[in-house]
This record gives sequence, C-alpha cells and structure tokens, in this order.
Amino acid sequence: MEPTFSSFRILTGLHRGYPTSVRKTYFQGECIFKEGEPGDNAYIIVKGEVELFVLINGETKLISRLSQGSIFGEMALIDDGLRSATAVASSILEVIIITRKHFDEKVSCIDPFVNTLLKVILKRYREMRERLEHAVTTPNSEEVLIASESSQSLQQATYLSACQVEAED
Repeated sequence: MEPTFSSFRILTGLHRGYPTSVRKTYFQGECIFKEGEPGDNAYIIVKGEVELFVLINGETKLISRLSQGSIFGEMALIDDGLRSATAVASSILEVIIITRKHFDEKVSCIDPFVNTLLKVILKRYREMRERLEHAVTTPNSEEVLIASESSQSLQQATYLSACQVEAED
C-alpha cells in the first residue's frame, strides 16, 4: 500500500501552518504539468484523482492513477530534475500545492545523510526508467547486463558518498 498524506491533521497543518502552501482546483482533463518541464511545486490531493502519463516511443502511456492523500510532482523538488511524467486531472481535483520554498524549509531540517539518500534513490529511479525506455525500443539482453553493472557501480558510489558524509560529521 502506498503511504499517503490523507491524515486530516497533516493536510490542515500544511494548508494553515505554511503561507507558502496554497489550495487549487483543477477541472477534469486539465493538465497540471507536462513531462520534461522544470518543476517548482509538488501536489497533495485533497479531493479527486489525477492520472500520470509518460511518452514512450511516441505513445502516451498511463502509468498511475492517484487519489486523496497521494502526492505527485515531488521528484522535481527533490533533485531539481525535469518532470518525469505529465499530470492530468481525471476528475475535479483539489490539491494543496507544496512550493519549492516550503519543501526546501522542510528538507533543511533533515539529516544530510537522509537528504543524500533521497537523491540517490531518485537518481537510480530516473536512470532505470531511461534504461527501460531504451530497452523497449531496442530489446537486447546485453543492455540488461549493462544496467546491472551500472547499478552496482552506483551502489558503490553511494556507499562512498555515505562514508564521506559520515567522515565529515
């Protein structure tokens, strides 16, 4: 089961406790953001549903349908990367917008190790997605081996990075 932000206390605190958080309503079929765009906000669903789509080989593919309490758009805030999907309201959608400023305030309070870990996990996800998209266009068993070797190298680099953070403390 996906962890959610559906607790009323969390949603109320986000909306009332932080002036940088805003509620917004989108209509069915309205695009919230597009794949490949820079992202300055994340969204927590208060009511309604959103669908996430990716473009693979020129075809739009539905990858997820999210509802109340789910967050989306967070990846671009974590790693300053581009949007990895297009988000479209599949019903009337009410969200709490988490701005970059609000997100940065929260992240500044967490342990640097945890912050680095989040970025590493996200980097792995983005790299794996790119390899999978490439594998779909040119299926080749050698690519799976290369992806596996690359993942092992990334794990080693992650370990070294974690050791460096530990040594600095």
